[in-house]
Amino acid sequence: MKEAKFQTKLLDSIYGVAIGDALGVPAEFKTRETLAQNPVTDMLDGFMPKGTYSDDTAMTLCNLASFVEHNWELYPYDIMERFLKWADKGYMAVDGDVFDIGVTTRKAITNFYNKVPLEECGGKSFYECGNGSLMRIMPVVFYLQKHPEADKYSVIKQISALTHTHDVCTIGCYIYVLLCLALFNNENVNKHVLFKDELPKIFNSINNKVDKEWLDLYARIFDIDSFINLQVNDIKSDGYVVNTLEAALWCFLTTEDYRSCVLKAVNLGSDTDTTAAVAGGMAGLYYGKRSIPKEWIEALRNKDVIDELCEEYDAYINIAKT
Repeated sequence: MKEAKFQTKLLDSIYGVAIGDALGVPAEFKTRETLAQNPVTDMLDGFMPKGTYSDDTAMTLCNLASFVEHNWELYPYDIMERFLKWADKGYMAVDGDVFDIGVTTRKAITNFYNKVPLEECGGKSFYECGNGSLMRIMPVVFYLQKHPEADKYSVIKQISALTHTHDVCTIGCYIYVLLCLALFNNENVNKHVLFKDELPKIFNSINNKVDKEWLDLYARIFDIDSFINLQVNDIKSDGYVVNTLEAALWCFLTTEDYRSCVLKAVNLGSDTDTTAAVAGGMAGLYYGKRSIPKEWIEALRNKDVIDELCEEYDAYINIAKT
């Protein structure tokens, strides 16, 4: 039963990421004002065919494939090799077409290609605190379920730092992963009540690990009662990791189903695919794949790869060899 729950939740969350991502791709970089006049209400065609996911899901699947193929052990070098294979050859991308790589991620992968030591590849500057590690971090929730004894902050930092080394990025990933772990381990609970209970624990667990200056950037999230009452104009949805996490959590906490959550995220505008992918991963984990509209699942491209990674390791290996 425990393993069945693990597999079900994994599928729920990865579909949550991918569907949110694919919904956001056609609206990426549109302004909030434009979307207010013509909001996204369904899966649409855009500059890519309907149901196409972006780098958010492709890199998530790179992380996941490394874990699955190594029996849920962590090999950062292998993950980075998969990022390079994705950027160079379209591994895990729909139709092998890589159409969206963030500046900091591209720089890190280029460093790796040029034989820079792994620990030196990721962007270290505060000005490189984009959402490129947050968008792909969901598989770490399941790694930590398999390894409850692991130092959570250390693991999350190691995986984020492959592309985004700064503590601000690690903190954002840490908050997200630990909230998702709470959702995994506490079914049929009120999400607001759960987060109100968990966020002080998360703050205390990280308070002595990072510079207060960086942790304070997330202060609005830790004041959860005020946070959920923010208005849409108080929420930014650009590529800065703090803003992405805030926007995703706000969409999740102020809606009551998967569909409403991801559409709210997309219609915030700007970095629509990533905001919806991050919000969608959490909503998928909480509401389940069964909550995702069937027509969206049917439209999602490359979903056979997700199914086989999440459900059947042997089947995935057979496809990978062909």
